[in-house]
Amino acid sequence: MGRGSNLPRVGGFNRAVVLEAIRHSADGLTRAQLGRITALAPQTVSNVTRELLDQRLIHETGVVAPGGRGRPGVALSLNPSGGFAVGIHIDPSALGIAVVNLTGEVIAETYGPLPSPEDSTAVIAHLHYEVDRLAREAEVPHDRLLGIGVAAPGPIDDDAGTVSPPLLPGWGTVPLRDLLARETGFDVVLDKDVTAVAKAHLWTGESPEPDNFFVFYIGAGAAITPVINGQVIRGTTGNAGESMHLPGDPLSTSARGRTLGTSLGERELVAHARELGLELPGEIDSWDPTVIDVGFTRLLELANRSDATALKVFQSAGRVLGMAALAVSELLDMTAIVITGPRWGAMRPLCEPELKATVAGHMLHGQPRPLTVHTSSLGERAGTVGAACLVLDRVFSPTPSTLLIDG
Repeated sequence: MGRGSNLPRVGGFNRAVVLEAIRHSADGLTRAQLGRITALAPQTVSNVTRELLDQRLIHETGVVAPGGRGRPGVALSLNPSGGFAVGIHIDPSALGIAVVNLTGEVIAETYGPLPSPEDSTAVIAHLHYEVDRLAREAEVPHDRLLGIGVAAPGPIDDDAGTVSPPLLPGWGTVPLRDLLARETGFDVVLDKDVTAVAKAHLWTGESPEPDNFFVFYIGAGAAITPVINGQVIRGTTGNAGESMHLPGDPLSTSARGRTLGTSLGERELVAHARELGLELPGEIDSWDPTVIDVGFTRLLELANRSDATALKVFQSAGRVLGMAALAVSELLDMTAIVITGPRWGAMRPLCEPELKATVAGHMLHGQPRPLTVHTSSLGERAGTVGAACLVLDRVFSPTPSTLLIDG
């Protein structure tokens, strides 16, 4: 059964449509151009732009000569300092916090290991302190801070605002959204890390194709999520992206290499190396992110020194990436993949040769089906910028579902 809409929701949707059109224009748009692009009536465009000017979300940036008849128009552009958002990226292997402006540009940031990974209460207190510190450092007016976005490992519960990250076993189920909102006094948007990363690439335009691609996120674990027609696919519970049972390395002689979920996480790569006889520091089968990081860092060092066993582990990981990418690209009829995450920068030179060899010359039903592999230039910032973009997206993007009256 469908649901209807009402005038306040239509008005908010039109506002988001106009703002998005302006945001995607490098040189600004006149009111006449906005009318042609959005198909909104001139009076509606005038009312919406007046409201956006009053809110300082856009500003007038100069006179534009008409392309044909008529008077010159005034160009309207996004005002980068019209609003700000804080992004927090929580990964068992890393923590990133950043303040971004309306264009997604980072104006203050901090990165490092996750403090007290076994204690969620201590992590939330640390987040509160760092958010306050960065906002002061960036000189962000309190009334211009639109909210805080959190990109966290799943699974999440959309309704309850909770996270239950298996790679942080000391946490259990934590009402992260409400606890952080209570601590900071700001609205908090919570979503999965891979969803936030996809939002970052949509908002900043950092993707091989503007509206259709999929994101492969590699941190303490691995996840994949598609972007179709400019919308991130979140699934029925907001937990799309789990990739545990996608195919692994067809050449692997180890059970760990047969699926993506047992092949690409830091813990899995360290365990694979030990299974092949490599001695690595740290407690075997530990879930402690700090202990896992010690073993993984040593594994990277050995691979970069051309240790044959360590290289074999990352070559296998590259083939797993390639096989998973081909499976998803065929399933969703896509031709572009973005790879990013806290660990990809270090793993890329070790994994990429096998990855590219796996997808090279791809054919489907006897026809060439090229797959473009793109490494995000956002690097370790991807999750943090993405978390902030969760706020910007919630406030400004014209999502059709927002027109529906809540059931």
